[in-house]
Amino acid sequence: MDFFPLYNSLRIAIIATIIIFFVGIFFAYYIARLPVVIKGIIDVILTLPLVLPPTVVGYILLIFFSPKRPFGAFLNNVFGINIMMTWWAGIFASVVVAFPLMYRTARGAFESFDEDLAYAGETLGLSNIYIFWFIRIPYIAKTLVAGVILSFARALGEYGATSMVAGYTPGKTATISTTVYQLWRINDEKGAIYWVIINIIISSIFLLILNNIKIKKELYKFILDIDFETDEEIIGLIGPSGSGKSMMLKCISGIEKPDSGIIEYDNRVLFDSAKKINLRPQVRKIGYLFQDYALFPQMTVEKNILVSVNKKYSRDDKINKTNDIIKVLNLDGLQKKYPRELSGGEKQRVAFARLIVNEPDFLLLDEPFSSLDSFLKWNIAKELKNIIKRINKKAIFVSHDINEINYLCEKTIVLADGKIIDSGKVKFDGAQEVVNE
Repeated sequence: MDFFPLYNSLRIAIIATIIIFFVGIFFAYYIARLPVVIKGIIDVILTLPLVLPPTVVGYILLIFFSPKRPFGAFLNNVFGINIMMTWWAGIFASVVVAFPLMYRTARGAFESFDEDLAYAGETLGLSNIYIFWFIRIPYIAKTLVAGVILSFARALGEYGATSMVAGYTPGKTATISTTVYQLWRINDEKGAIYWVIINIIISSIFLLILNNIKIKKELYKFILDIDFETDEEIIGLIGPSGSGKSMMLKCISGIEKPDSGIIEYDNRVLFDSAKKINLRPQVRKIGYLFQDYALFPQMTVEKNILVSVNKKYSRDDKINKTNDIIKVLNLDGLQKKYPRELSGGEKQRVAFARLIVNEPDFLLLDEPFSSLDSFLKWNIAKELKNIIKRINKKAIFVSHDINEINYLCEKTIVLADGKIIDSGKVKFDGAQEVVNE
């Protein structure tokens, strides 16, 4: 039995899938960020092979790359490149035909990514490259695996375009699909069925894996108009849901860009629309504790803290500082656990440990007690207050709870509908009414 068609199909599908993966996520990541109109136009071009008959795609490839055509003749005469009727042409055809599956899957994954994780990485000083490969990609890995499986299955079974650009030469370009066709032409039904069964088995295995993959999605947006300054150690920020508290923190940290205004801290301008100054989150040195803590789910407690240690330290110093903060915040024994294995209080302490070792100049605390029970909340609130005093940092503390504000803050700002409606010392008239709206 000649197994070359199986070998050739697998090598073409594997190489094509590897190419599709990297090219697909590159295009998906950047195109997902483009304006809707431009994104729509590029989308049509990149996904066209998905809806065109494979033979039409093959014919288009022949028009461009055949040595008898202008572009193909140029490649052949100048560079000596002629891939037509070779197994490399099979890779080329498979990449073009299967690419839309990877691209569309990856683009959807990037668009549904929880940006708070990237924002957390930025405020911790992590580079965009690190955030992309070690936070974004692991987070959407299951979705990308789905794209890879679909692309591989499509490349493995590709016939129309492959037969036109690679042809059928036993021992050289023959694939499972072209072999089935040739066996059918000579009435070798037994041989054709044999290869059909092999193709079905391989594709079914990958599709069974695909059926166990799950996806999730979250989105947000808000508009804000505020103006304030302060010298207090901890500022309380209170207001009803949707009043702009979290958006205000995102603007200060650099995650969101205000339309206009100035953001300045300790005589350092972080944002100035008139002067076109907008420092990246990585260089603002603003620590951000997110509502859901935004712990990197693919990293252990120890790794979450270690990657966040200020970049000025050596590898050994980073390890030492990680171990020190683990002891200070009573995280010993949790080093090898993942965020999904932690309680709410443990997650809160890990997130705060990550914040401290990054050594920010200013802290933003976005409802850090919202997921904690009452007893644990006040224990951690006391611990938080002591730590902020010990590290001598100023902070903005966001909460819906007036008791939390009264306990932690020297000054309070009340927000409603994206505007400051009141401010002053912690106990002032009107706060309870605003919170209960």
